[in-house]
Amino acid sequence: MNEEPRGLIVKMCGMTTLDDALAAVDAGADWLGFNFWSPSKRYVPPELAGKIISRLPNSVSAVGIFVNHPVIEINRIVKLTKIDMVQLHGDESNELLSQVDAPAFRAIRLRTADDIAKAIVAAEHSRVSVPKTTLSHEREPMLNRSGLCLVDTYDPFAPGGTGRLINRELASQVAHQCVTVVAGGLTPDNVFDMVVSLPVSGVDVAGGIEQSAGVKDRDKMFRFVENARKGWRERLKTSEPTDATAALRSR
Repeated sequence: MNEEPRGLIVKMCGMTTLDDALAAVDAGADWLGFNFWSPSKRYVPPELAGKIISRLPNSVSAVGIFVNHPVIEINRIVKLTKIDMVQLHGDESNELLSQVDAPAFRAIRLRTADDIAKAIVAAEHSRVSVPKTTLSHEREPMLNRSGLCLVDTYDPFAPGGTGRLINRELASQVAHQCVTVVAGGLTPDNVFDMVVSLPVSGVDVAGGIEQSAGVKDRDKMFRFVENARKGWRERLKTSEPTDATAALRSR
């Protein structure tokens, strides 16, 4: 695993096996996502997720992905799996974030300019924030700091994981105003340009690092992290930090 200090969050989502999770750790991922939405092709049973998470080093954080789950079910899975964070990827309210028994944030699917405001408000309600110390070595996120929001591609038929590239203009407007992790169609081949051109604080990938649905590709994982970090370093050299990334740059 690459131990260099780094400020960009790299989240790899859709972990279904221990081998894939450990490969993601070796590649240098900061956050690993476990999808508890049963219709998903990347669904993982909570019992299996808990076993995988118990084998992860403290240098990475486990994120549980939920889509319109009842809060009692979310909290049951939080307790069972010991996930570090909860990602609400459906039509949940911002108020639900405070009812979850773990630091939680929302994913907002960007379709129109109206969704920019939704993402910013969601970030304000977020209970996951940028750690004061190096992101890649903090398992427990700090609360009550710069709230975080994840933005994803809008699709009328699926909440996420579609492989469709996100609207860069909308994502950029969100990222200029709050700490933003961007998802939606990212691959090892386009993540460099995405990180260089948008003031994002993190990137999230699922299908872009797979051989097939739910089966990760080790080479793609390593190339994704390498190119994401290169993009981050290039952006720091060529642009002034935004309000949202200034704190990260100083870490």
